[in-house]
Amino acid sequence: MFRAMRTAFAIDLVTVLALSARAGAQPLATPRVGGGAFSGPAEPDVTAIYWNPAAIGGMRGLDLYIDGALRLDRGVLARDPIDTTTGAPASAGTAPDDRRAFPTVRTSDATPDLFAGATWDFGTKKIVVGLASYAPYVERLHAADDWPGRYYRQDLDWRHVYVTGAVAYKATDNWYVGIAPSIAWSWLRLRFARDTALDRPSAATAHYESDDQVEDLAIDVGTRDVAWSFGTLVRVTSRFDIGATWIHPPAGGLRAEGDATAGGPAHDGRTLAGVATATWSLPDQVLVGVDVRPTPRWQFGAWGRWSNWSIHDRLEIDLSSAAFGDADVPSSVLFWRGFRDTFGVQTTGAYRPLSRLRLLASALVESPLTDESRVNPAQAGGPRIDGLVGAEVSLPRGVRMSLSYGLVAFADRDPSDSGFDPRWAVGCQDAALDIDDPNCRRLVEGRALPTPSGSYERTVHRIGVGLGWDIW
Repeated sequence: MFRAMRTAFAIDLVTVLALSARAGAQPLATPRVGGGAFSGPAEPDVTAIYWNPAAIGGMRGLDLYIDGALRLDRGVLARDPIDTTTGAPASAGTAPDDRRAFPTVRTSDATPDLFAGATWDFGTKKIVVGLASYAPYVERLHAADDWPGRYYRQDLDWRHVYVTGAVAYKATDNWYVGIAPSIAWSWLRLRFARDTALDRPSAATAHYESDDQVEDLAIDVGTRDVAWSFGTLVRVTSRFDIGATWIHPPAGGLRAEGDATAGGPAHDGRTLAGVATATWSLPDQVLVGVDVRPTPRWQFGAWGRWSNWSIHDRLEIDLSSAAFGDADVPSSVLFWRGFRDTFGVQTTGAYRPLSRLRLLASALVESPLTDESRVNPAQAGGPRIDGLVGAEVSLPRGVRMSLSYGLVAFADRDPSDSGFDPRWAVGCQDAALDIDDPNCRRLVEGRALPTPSGSYERTVHRIGVGLGWDIW
């Protein structure tokens, strides 16, 4: 069914945008929806269809805006050696024959990003509508087969593409309200490895992470749902606006269905086919911001954001088929995300040295998605600083062109005291799968995975080009 649905989408605009809107690896959220525009919950701009639907209420005429960018996501994983007899990080006393070291690996994913939208006031001063498509949540990773993080993910393309309609209403002379329903298409293509040694009790467990015990699993699933955002904007004076937004994801989480395969050395090179269902949740976000225009040449903006990423605590995958059952493929695989709520603050300033030229600079600081003990190759998510500089040139006939460069720098992570340990899986087998056993509880939580102990680095570069057109 999913294949048929995906084929049907191939001829419409949504799929074009979906195929273009791939982004780098973790975290799941796109750094800047709308690219290099002066955007936020209090800024009247086409990108406000995402940031605050009420903010488009101050726009006049018909406006179009497209932003295309190339993003380079670069990461470094230096995983600590392990003791193959225990699966734990190797110690000074580990015998050389039992010590397995991993090469330091760099990943680099260059992918395009796209926002396209329009607003129109119908020639009135009361109602403004908007329509846009963008991808607010994306992760992508492609790594070699010997990547040390393969037990968490090997290949990943995780996309959420929104088509959003927005309506803003001018309730009073200085108060706007807005609502923006979205149709959200979600795809998850994930390939990862599993150490089948963890399926056995300690007396039967061979060396941990042995290449001949690797099981390769892959899923290709998708779904469609509805999301909402609600906003308000108050124009305190002609030069000072205050805006607030609640961005609400699909209620109850997402449940995607599709295909699954199992293979690898653990199955003697055979490829087994089955079906998969994956479930996960996206966060609510609340934003509050101000926009200040003290003179015609200067503009300043600031906003704060709370995101309840703690709801995105797990990615659960259910697998089924007769072939899977006969080959002892697990019926369920759980990845513990371990995210926590984040808080971010952004400031932006713009200066117009010439009537047709505007310069812009912006900085965002945001708290980490995870603490050190939860870091792994699927979620390095440290504190981040996101900086952007840009320039916009006004051309004849209401056309604007912009160029921007952004850099996102994440704090290095070193989970020496990891919340993941493969010995818990084996300990649960020793306890005869007793759910009251501490090892089994950690297994059920999705934490009984090969140790991710090591060091992690990540940066994201972004070069964007924007085109705006005030048609009338």
